[in-house]
Amino acid sequence: MIDITIGQERFNQAVIPATLLPRAVVNFTQNVVTIEAQSESHLIKFRSTIPESIFTKYKIKEDTTFGIHTEDILKLIQMSDDRSDINIRFDKANRRIIFISRTLKYRTPELDPRYVSNKYVRGKDDLALELSINKEIDKFCEAIKLANKIATYCTLEFHSDKSTVVLEANGDLDDLQIEIMANFMFQRLDNEIGFDERLQNRYSLDKLVDILEIVPVDKAVKIGVTQNSELILSFSFANVGEIYFKLNDLIR
Repeated sequence: MIDITIGQERFNQAVIPATLLPRAVVNFTQNVVTIEAQSESHLIKFRSTIPESIFTKYKIKEDTTFGIHTEDILKLIQMSDDRSDINIRFDKANRRIIFISRTLKYRTPELDPRYVSNKYVRGKDDLALELSINKEIDKFCEAIKLANKIATYCTLEFHSDKSTVVLEANGDLDDLQIEIMANFMFQRLDNEIGFDERLQNRYSLDKLVDILEIVPVDKAVKIGVTQNSELILSFSFANVGEIYFKLNDLIR
């Protein structure tokens, strides 16, 4: 049995980023709701964690997992009253998800989670580095958008010894290089796997722009790089929880 209620604004903040991917898996437990998704190409992955404390009503009889088409979430948001709360229930007998607000009742069939590619693994042990660019997030976002106009991918070079991130993009006619100040919070030095004070990886600019356009950039932002060279963008919401995007390195 699932019977939970959340404010419309918080609901939007928590789930809209998942709509960047076509399908997602939602997992309800006794104290947290997680939303996970992965593109079919495995290039981009998503994870959102929403703690029980965010909900105005939270009744979970047993842990439940189901899949959903994210376009159904967009339909719900478009039809809902922004000032209304969203009540979410799960009709286990008919395998349907029910959304109820002040002005609507929306029922949509469950998507079998076995057919949703949603593997998202995140742990401190797999990080090569983690840093914060909160003071220069606007500069970072503008650099990504500008780079996307001249190239299809960018190189991010992380210098923990200088506390900087260097973004470089090379197009047919134009080149861009910009240095951004960063606060390195965690750096793994391991010569066996090739990480030292300088780390360089290549990422899709289209995907980076998609992520930065769907998540408010005025939130606390952390950047991580895994030992497999995946880029992690982590956004903290004071009144919702945390949202993670993981982007594969194009070289690997």
